[in-house]
Amino acid sequence: MYGPPGTAMSEDDALGFAAARGFGLLLAQGEDDLAMVPLPFEIVPGVAGRRLARFHVARANPVWTLFSESSRPATLAVSYADHYVAPLRSASEWQVPTWLYVAVRLGGPARLMTKGETATHLASLTERFEDEMPPAGRWGLDRLAEPRRAELMKGLVG
Repeated sequence: MYGPPGTAMSEDDALGFAAARGFGLLLAQGEDDLAMVPLPFEIVPGVAGRRLARFHVARANPVWTLFSESSRPATLAVSYADHYVAPLRSASEWQVPTWLYVAVRLGGPARLMTKGETATHLASLTERFEDEMPPAGRWGLDRLAEPRRAELMKGLVG
């Protein structure tokens, strides 16, 4: 991804930014079109020191079928705040309008998770975002009776 000179992040910083944000745009090439899905995700340790982005989608969302046969390349675009910079507000009025923003692109092969991995991911992701909520009580999968939890998990693919 292009960035003006002096704006590049280290891999650790990029992954830290993405992990702190926890929401991005999944891009994967389908047979005829590029699939784009906004979704929450988490960064977790992988094999040999690599880190993985784990995410899930509704089973009704056909994007998951792109990964059902084998792993396929996918990109996760993560951005946050952006700000318009008017030429009269920059160092020189001879500039063109521009934007300041923070964005990273993560990429690699994507594969489906097992049911157990998906359940662990969902519990971890929920806990992470519940930590950011005002103190009005915490919600977690354990608050659901097992039959209802199993029913809801059938509607997700990780």
